[in-house]
Amino acid sequence: MGFCERWGKWIHGCLSSATISILINGSTTREFVPERGLRQGDPLAPFLFNIAAKGLTGLMRTTVSKNLFSSYKVGRQKEEINILQYADDTLFFGTATTVNVRVMKSILRIFELVSGLKINYAKSQFGCLGKSLDWCREATSYLNCGQLEFPFSYLGIPVGSTSKSWDVWQHVISKFESKVAKWKQRCLSMGGRIFLTALPIYLLSFFKIPKKVVHKLPWADGGVPFKERFSELYQISSQRLHSVEDMGYFSEHGWEWNFSWRRNLFDSEMGVASTFLETIAAIRICGTLKDTWLWGAEPNGIFSTKSAYNLIKAEQLLEDQDSGFHQLWDLKVPPKVLSFAWRLLWDRLPTKDNLSRRQIQLDNDLCPLCQTQPETASYLFFTCDKVLPLWWEFFTWVKEGTILHNSPMANFLHTSTTTGGKNITRRRKTWWLAATKSIWQSRNDLVFHNQAFDIHKLIDNSIFLTWTWLKGWEKNFCAPFHHWSSAMSLVFV
Repeated sequence: MGFCERWGKWIHGCLSSATISILINGSTTREFVPERGLRQGDPLAPFLFNIAAKGLTGLMRTTVSKNLFSSYKVGRQKEEINILQYADDTLFFGTATTVNVRVMKSILRIFELVSGLKINYAKSQFGCLGKSLDWCREATSYLNCGQLEFPFSYLGIPVGSTSKSWDVWQHVISKFESKVAKWKQRCLSMGGRIFLTALPIYLLSFFKIPKKVVHKLPWADGGVPFKERFSELYQISSQRLHSVEDMGYFSEHGWEWNFSWRRNLFDSEMGVASTFLETIAAIRICGTLKDTWLWGAEPNGIFSTKSAYNLIKAEQLLEDQDSGFHQLWDLKVPPKVLSFAWRLLWDRLPTKDNLSRRQIQLDNDLCPLCQTQPETASYLFFTCDKVLPLWWEFFTWVKEGTILHNSPMANFLHTSTTTGGKNITRRRKTWWLAATKSIWQSRNDLVFHNQAFDIHKLIDNSIFLTWTWLKGWEKNFCAPFHHWSSAMSLVFV
């Protein structure tokens, strides 16, 4: 393929000089040289495979150029497609002719002889459209592979089905229903919620979701105004500009709705109207409060100049937030830790302050650690007297000014350094994640398991988590924990 002799020696050296060891009951054996090719999981394996697989593309290109194989044409421009490769999967495309079948068999045989690789025909399949079943069976028998039935699924995408088909979306709906059953909704972890949110996104990148499927997904109706959800009824309503107070009255049985339409409902609209009435019947109308405008920037809904100023100032800080989140996703830590930090930086953790904003009844709103101040994210993680020794200890290691920002994002950004380089900054931010995660864990242990808070245990846990994550992700990090933890002043400078 045109590689020089030196390159060949490099690859041979990689194949012949590698050593491996095996874990037995948690202990490693002596290293030995593998006798059969690359080690399992060797990062060199996919690169060498790509080089070999590129030869198959070259064979197809040569065959097409000599008019021995007829490609399949797609689109208005009649673009020719004959071979597509993804990882170790290869797909051939062509017109359904006996000549194409024989040429494809010859290409695969030549590839086996040249590369030394073997085609697994038992896992291969052949399918065609527009030909008789007997012809397909004859071609399948000639290729010595299985017959492909339509529709089929490839990489999670149904092929051969229309996007409006119920079968395309059925497995997504089934997964949603199994995950968000009534008794499971309150038990879903943050990872489960992220999984459910991402579940339909892959399909949505290929197909437009039908309306009948939208209303089957549990999250589809949340936050959608009635005028959009029931747009057909909204168009014929004569009460579009009315308040709730003007659309009903209180009777001895409670609130009674009184809707007015510009015309009588058609038979085709009865089903939508029935769904609408069932939905609003579950809404509780309070007779002691009047309809009014609410200012969303204040918990009490009343406008204030201070809240308006803070709202404008927050928009100006978006640039810093973007920078902070870019730095967060660049860190090599477990995904659940990144999810936790993301929630903390957005102030979305279930602190008592946030729970109160969601109208959840609590015995009190005091910090569980000190029981002196309301529990907000800023107070719990950065200014509570119980956790301050953790941050003072960190400041003695980094040997810099002891400026402790109350805002989680400002505090996170403050861990950057201009003198130590990117590696030191990454270590400091990894420590920040370990410290905040340990604080939250200690807080939950106290609240839910009645375990006493111990600042020394908190510091030890933060150090151990930092060491564990750096050891797993940082290149050439091999310091034993007892040596590393005893020289923390050298770790962050």
